[in-house]
Amino acid sequence: TIQDPASQRLTWYKPPLSVLVIKKVRDAQVIQPFIQLVRWLTIDKRMVVFVEASVIEDSLVTSHPGFPVLRDKLMNFREAHDDLTDKIDFIICLGGDGTLLYASSLFQQSVPPVMAFHLGSLGFLTPFKFDNFQDQVTNVLEGHAALTLRSRLRCIIIRKDQETGKNGRPPTNLLVLNEVVIDRGPSPYLSNIDLYLDGKRITSVQGDGLIVSTPTGSTAYAVAAGASMIHPSVPAIMLTPICPHSLSFRPIVVPAGVELKIAVSKDSRNTAWVSFDGRKRQELFHGDSLPSDRQTDLTSPVPLPTAALPSQHCILDSSLCQQAYTVPFLQPDPGTCTLIKVKLNSDSRNTCWVSFDGRHQQELMVGDSLRVTTSIYPVPSICAEDQIADWFASLDECLRWNDRKRQRHFDEPEDLSPTDLTPDLTHSSSSDTLDSLVERNEACDN
Repeated sequence: TIQDPASQRLTWYKPPLSVLVIKKVRDAQVIQPFIQLVRWLTIDKRMVVFVEASVIEDSLVTSHPGFPVLRDKLMNFREAHDDLTDKIDFIICLGGDGTLLYASSLFQQSVPPVMAFHLGSLGFLTPFKFDNFQDQVTNVLEGHAALTLRSRLRCIIIRKDQETGKNGRPPTNLLVLNEVVIDRGPSPYLSNIDLYLDGKRITSVQGDGLIVSTPTGSTAYAVAAGASMIHPSVPAIMLTPICPHSLSFRPIVVPAGVELKIAVSKDSRNTAWVSFDGRKRQELFHGDSLPSDRQTDLTSPVPLPTAALPSQHCILDSSLCQQAYTVPFLQPDPGTCTLIKVKLNSDSRNTCWVSFDGRHQQELMVGDSLRVTTSIYPVPSICAEDQIADWFASLDECLRWNDRKRQRHFDEPEDLSPTDLTPDLTHSSSSDTLDSLVERNEACDN
């Protein structure tokens, strides 16, 4: 059977006793909700509340009249100094999407369930409103909530000297929720990045860089770079080029279980820079790689469980085609899969037509509907090599995907012969005048 994402429910094996509250920084409007929530959790719910040490030291918080009675009741921690593993049962975020990303970064292993309240700017990942927070938090604490298991990427940077054994330091190892971005940094030259899947080089990225994102991150930087939006329950990894210097380099989606390796090409004229969910930015040199070889999969086995609203419905209405698309998640039956329903809008001025694999075309009248689910009967097709190699070979041979001449690398000065260093009279420089160019061309003709 195909599992419906909405059938994932929150189940507590023991009553939650400790909660981590993450507050948006440098926002005075969050102070009052923060004080209300912490007071209710500590006094009414008698829970152990953890906050960042920087929150207790924030003058906006300490100057609030309701904070002094709460100060001694709070536990505090500092990022990168205190380990929160096995200390937190539940996380509440107050702010925007950045608070959820920060909460994810604090847990590089198993993550407690996260409940995110929308008190920021965009709030794509924060579905809860703060107006009746007591009822909503109580429902979650009692287990009356759906879960979205958001996959994360395990990222490992291995330096060239670490591969040769000359560097005893452990490699950088991080889990990210949105995306890993590899770009050209301050360099004026194109980035030249080699991309490998399951040990096979599939292409080179020549442009401003590459975005490797989760389905959760598909609605962040990736969608701004032209990628598709993917539901967070879909097991996939998105590869999106940033301003590629190729007319055929489309974003692609690969299975979540593949092993991905990214390295600066040996022909690259510059280094590259990498950042993880917009943080911990560092430089990649020739010979460095991200994430690693076959030691690990790119997709982390430790997802981020976020609490969701009980009812999840997505309605997209296009006035151009006069059709409404509804995507209801079937909660009552966990054995069913997600249902897509396409129905002609009652205000439509015309009918529409539907076809199936280009055949069996028929007309849909007002009131008719088309329902689509994933079949439990796939087509088993035999591979010439394997499913990864066959697919990329088809992209290359049939669609000429990312078909572009490779940029030449710079020669080292010691590799240049004396003839390479002599000036070429057939090429001009910015200091040439029109008269001097004419004189040089006449000299060449003689």
